[in-house]
Amino acid sequence: GNNSRFFSIPEIADAFEKYSGETPLHMLRASGGEPTLVVEQWLELLREIKKRGKDDIYVRSDTNLSTGHFIEYLESTGQAEKNLLEKIAEFDNLGLLCSFKGTDKKSYFKNTLQSTDFFDEQFYSFKKYVKAGIDSYPFLYNPDPATLEPFMERLASEVSENVYLKTWIFPLDRKSTRLNSSHIPLSR
Repeated sequence: GNNSRFFSIPEIADAFEKYSGETPLHMLRASGGEPTLVVEQWLELLREIKKRGKDDIYVRSDTNLSTGHFIEYLESTGQAEKNLLEKIAEFDNLGLLCSFKGTDKKSYFKNTLQSTDFFDEQFYSFKKYVKAGIDSYPFLYNPDPATLEPFMERLASEVSENVYLKTWIFPLDRKSTRLNSSHIPLSR
């Protein structure tokens, strides 16, 4: 039998406070699997932190940007609060690390071995978070140098000019990805 169980939000906050000890911790990272599959955990955690008077704790979480339409489904079926992302954005102590796994459909497939249909879902999900007001940081993994600039221009035009100041670029495969400063748009 499987004896595993999920921790409740108060149990997570209790554990964080317990391990904070004499040296206070100021960042809690909600990660593992795909946190946006249970996106309401962010709102519950932020509410719990506020209830405990611990507004100095910054919550950082991750997403692979595959669930924008799924969150809409959860809201439309009553499985999640309406305007959930906007309610999360009311808290200024959450940052979202958004993993783009390619800068075009070809590099997305190479990096994930998943259907390229999900490439467009990344944009949709990212726009959804930013439009809601969530502090979102694009992480580009193994970008194709030939499509990096048009990709960034698309993010800037469809989402926000500020995207240039928040983007992190990580070449994971140094053999096939040769980036130099001339390929990376640093400002607009």
